[in-house]
Amino acid sequence: MADENPDQADSMRVESAPSAMNPLMIGLIVVCFLLIFLSMGSNAYLWHLWRQDQAVSPLLPQPDPQLQALQVQVQSLSSDLDQVKKTVELYKAVNDALKEEMKQLQDSQQTYRNEVQQQLQNYRDQSIQQQRQQPKQPQPLQNQPRNPVTW
Repeated sequence: MADENPDQADSMRVESAPSAMNPLMIGLIVVCFLLIFLSMGSNAYLWHLWRQDQAVSPLLPQPDPQLQALQVQVQSLSSDLDQVKKTVELYKAVNDALKEEMKQLQDSQQTYRNEVQQQLQNYRDQSIQQQRQQPKQPQPLQNQPRNPVTW
């Protein structure tokens, strides 16, 4: 058999019969086809919805220009209102600070008045004490006529 021709050797070989397909492979192919059909169906449904949307869009009423102008005015007024609110809050804060400062000044003024009244009372008491401690001096006669001085 060593001197046989390689062509003859190939012809003598027995070719094996094709093996049966693996059931796993068959299941995988079925799942792939199923996914393909589902994706085609969903794409067709989405295309149908898009076409309906395109058909309905021209029928929808267009926004009214007066309504749009009114919306712009409302937005402008609300931004103005926000600014006014912030200004009012600022004025309230300043007003509260001024009220607090005024209260402190009134308290300070009352404290000062009390101190001045206390000092005045102390000076009066000291004056009375000094008058009591000093010997009484005779008061000059006020009703006596004075002698005129002649030169």
